[in-house]
Amino acid sequence: MSRSFTKISCVIVALSVAGTAMGAPKVKPPAKRIVQGTHQLNGEAAQFAETYTLGRQNPINVTLTNAEFTVEPVLIGKRLYSVDERHKLLVLHMTVHNPNQRNFPFRWDSLGYTAVDSADQNHDGLLDLGAEVDKSRFQMSLLPAQKVAMYGIMKVPAELQIPKLILKSMDSLVLRYDLRGKVRGLPPPYADPSDSSGATALATISAGLNTEYPLGDLSMRVTSSGFSDASQIGDKRPRKGQRYFIVAFTLRNCSPMNSAFRWDTFRPRLLDVDGVEICGPDALLRASSDVSFAGNLAPGQQLPLRYAFSVPDGLTPKSLTVTPGRRFQFDLEIASR
Repeated sequence: MSRSFTKISCVIVALSVAGTAMGAPKVKPPAKRIVQGTHQLNGEAAQFAETYTLGRQNPINVTLTNAEFTVEPVLIGKRLYSVDERHKLLVLHMTVHNPNQRNFPFRWDSLGYTAVDSADQNHDGLLDLGAEVDKSRFQMSLLPAQKVAMYGIMKVPAELQIPKLILKSMDSLVLRYDLRGKVRGLPPPYADPSDSSGATALATISAGLNTEYPLGDLSMRVTSSGFSDASQIGDKRPRKGQRYFIVAFTLRNCSPMNSAFRWDTFRPRLLDVDGVEICGPDALLRASSDVSFAGNLAPGQQLPLRYAFSVPDGLTPKSLTVTPGRRFQFDLEIASR
């Protein structure tokens, strides 16, 4: 090996050692990823029929006694609360007790209410709060040691279960209720039979005849139906190649206020045997005369009426649907027998 090559090799080694000693560039380790955590609000897992105190500055004792699902209207004060086919009502029955030495104002928003559905979506707040004793709207100042039974209503999805309820005080103390298996399910004919918990509400209800069904502020009972041989009803005549089909029914005003009704209030439709829509009504008539009706029903008033439909020859109506919220479907073949 030549001396020149040996010298060059020694220089390279020396430079390498010197560079190491001076500190070669170092690769920085990846920055540590910081994830901010969330903490549950102070509270506890609560049970039905147990009394808990919510609030530090203004404590109130709360006992959730039971709960139920419904799609029928719920009366609070002078209002009937109803829901459409996408929702049901969660009714919470509870008592509140004032443990303070001073009056405690209490109303529908004095506590926070959150229902959590099976899709992990929150539904916040009561629609209203009523007194169990007389169904009046609850909004009063509780006297020291006073205890009152009340019920609140929440709007939740029709097709989902509600496994959790959270009650929250103004200073963020909470009660967490596990509702699984503890809420009374929907009764027939409103409950979907495929859901054994009774939490799923049907969008279309198979309605029986001579049975009263709630439709918002009013209820409806279909009594009979059939074709009419009349060539004219009032000032109306059926179209060429058609004849009138009459559906008789009774209305009742279930609300504590006057309720208006006219031919399209319930959006009635006749369906044929294939479930295809035939038509809507030509007229809304009084029961005993071919005089049209549009007006108010007083609280509790019952009124017999008739729908007149102009049906093409060759078609036989099988059912009547009304949809002022949930869709009720009446089988008219039975009514015509």
